Amino acid sequence: MTENKLDDFLTFLKDHLNFNVCEITTYDIPDRGTSLIDASKYATNSIVVKCNNKSMRAFEKMLVQKQKDAILYFQTQFANHKDAAVFILNESVRKLKVISDGFNAIEFNRVQYASHDNVSVYNEIEKIYIPKVELTEFHFKYISESISIQNRAISELLESYENTMALLTGTPSLFKLKTKLKVAELSLFYRLLDEEGIFLRKHETEVYRMIANSFSTEKMDNLSANGIKKKFLDIDEKTFDSISQLLHKLRQRFNKLKENYSK
Repeated sequence: MTENKLDDFLTFLKDHLNFNVCEITTYDIPDRGTSLIDASKYATNSIVVKCNNKSMRAFEKMLVQKQKDAILYFQTQFANHKDAAVFILNESVRKLKVISDGFNAIEFNRVQYASHDNVSVYNEIEKIYIPKVELTEFHFKYISESISIQNRAISELLESYENTMALLTGTPSLFKLKTKLKVAELSLFYRLLDEEGIFLRKHETEVYRMIANSFSTEKMDNLSANGIKKKFLDIDEKTFDSISQLLHKLRQRFNKLKENYSK
């Protein structure tokens, strides 16, 4: 029986949302600036550093390889089992989506750091888990890059899964409505709705995925959640102008409808 590489990827993600850290302190040395001193020898205010000091690049390389293995695994399942592969892979994909929906951001001093609902930090020196409410900016400076890498990897994996399912089963995962709006315009329009609090969502990724799964444009049949996210966050002047015109037309249409129903 073929090993489930999706579950292997899932386990790797869960393991790497648990961080081991040790505490160090800053110590001022005259005429030499600030150096970092081991807190097991000096008891003062501390910041966080990696205890198991593995290279972030090595971690990313390992994650990318596991991602590739998972993609090859579900492509093989679809090639061999067609529509039945959806049922074979369903539980693993559901768990991955749960993890994906847990990614979020936290802000300190107007700087945003990547975070996750299930992140945990273990203090190697004191041998305790640090309560999430006590995690500081210093902790997130340490763990944020790793979380961002995992978020990107799982988003790409789920996007590849959706595209493979549509391609190899011959049917899209959801019915898509074609729109005249460009991807950038669609993204800005839904961002306005989202920021107005229209959607009772937990994370922005839910909005990106909903747009990608629900719409196609005149030039693109398959939108990606990552592509939506980029347009969501990076808006050009031309897009602002076109959506401004659309909102003006909608206001005119609203007024006309209101007049008709008031008669």
